Amino acid sequence: MSSLADQAYWDNLPKRCIVCETYVGPNKKNLYCSRCEETTGIAHYCSRSCQRKHWPSHKIVCVDIKTTPITRVEGEQTISSIQAAIDAAPIDSVVIIPVGRFKGSSNDEKIVIRKPIKLFGDGDKRTILECDLHILGGDQNASMSSSSLVIARLAVMGKIEVDVPPTEVRGDLTFFAVMAAFRVDERCSAHSCIRFHIISLPETVLNILSCDIIGGTDGIVIEEGASAAAVSIHGTTIEGAKNRGIFSTPPFFLKDCKVHSLGRYSIEGRSEWHSIGDNDIQPGYSSPPYKHS
Repeated sequence: MSSLADQAYWDNLPKRCIVCETYVGPNKKNLYCSRCEETTGIAHYCSRSCQRKHWPSHKIVCVDIKTTPITRVEGEQTISSIQAAIDAAPIDSVVIIPVGRFKGSSNDEKIVIRKPIKLFGDGDKRTILECDLHILGGDQNASMSSSSLVIARLAVMGKIEVDVPPTEVRGDLTFFAVMAAFRVDERCSAHSCIRFHIISLPETVLNILSCDIIGGTDGIVIEEGASAAAVSIHGTTIEGAKNRGIFSTPPFFLKDCKVHSLGRYSIEGRSEWHSIGDNDIQPGYSSPPYKHS
């Protein structure tokens, strides 16, 4: 585990505003969240205006670095180095993956998360994981029953699967500024970019915020029997799926999203869904939304 004062490498990395992507050069000090500061690298801003605009999203992933242990992925840019850092990290801690393209030793190697942590990259164009990501329950010493799980600011060039027993999650489950890209071919035509196998999460909010979901048979699937206190998809682009952009059995909220360039339905659901704000949705969905101002 690295000391919080160990900042030389991170301070020298180029910084961009997370809202407008303006580059903040070395001669101009950029702004950052006073709670999580520069250590996590998830919230740099070029102005107070961008910082205020970003707060509704940032508050969901913000961490207090004064009390939160931090583990950094070090060594070779491999999937096994990320897995080793995750396995060693304490519950409710932060794991930071640096800039780089991380590959597995085989095509079927994947990252498995069995406990509540916050996994942060350095941006979806800078931290790239060439593997699948699987979120599981079942570790008796690291149950997800107390805290939230956050995946933020990285790209997964594979599928993301969430399969957590209902007794093991009480905090929120959030994907923030994640790019999930999955190319569909004849060998893997039945895979979705993000698939939730969750049976029942009555106290949990599923958040998909500021993400890019590209390709797959379906973009996002929340399967039959799944339920949560709320499912919120906000500021997210879903495109290029062979079949559907979103398929969901439970109700969900869609706000300021783009859902387009799809092979079949843009949205298919078996319960109501709610359209809020400025959504750009490809024509063709199985049931009309409840619209809110």
